[in-house]
Amino acid sequence: MEEICIAVIEKLIRLGYLEWKREPVRKVGSDPGIKLNKHVILEKDIKEISNSGILRIEVGKKAIITDLAKEYADKRGIVIYKEEGE
Repeated sequence: MEEICIAVIEKLIRLGYLEWKREPVRKVGSDPGIKLNKHVILEKDIKEISNSGILRIEVGKKAIITDLAKEYADKRGIVIYKEEGE
């Protein structure tokens, strides 16, 4: 049940219906994610990251994520969330 809830929440975040306020609690040994410090996030960036098995990507608060990057991430179950702060 927990996995279904997490999957639904992550999907809503990817679609822009929810905003990520803090990093989720991770299980020991789970994917720690990565911080991508770019202004514009392209599909190729997501492909490169996904090839290493990472499923969570944090981007800057003002980062622009292209539609192709969002679609690629969505198809592969990669969560992209924006950092908190001012």
